[in-house]
Amino acid sequence: MEGPANGGLEGIVLKAVYLGSHLEYTVECQLGELFVIDHDLDSPVPQGATVAIRFTDRGVNLVRDSG
Repeated sequence: MEGPANGGLEGIVLKAVYLGSHLEYTVECQLGELFVIDHDLDSPVPQGATVAIRFTDRGVNLVRDSG
């Protein structure tokens, strides 16, 4: 995740959790709530931060909402 000035899908971090090997975020954006796993432990993003989500060429997984 990056700041909104870098392009991408802008959102707000609703939840940020450190789990040792990675960080898990819940981000509210125009698509709804997205669940994000980030392995960049050197740059954690605090809850409430405005971010921009950009998708890489590979490693993206889409999971259908079961609700």
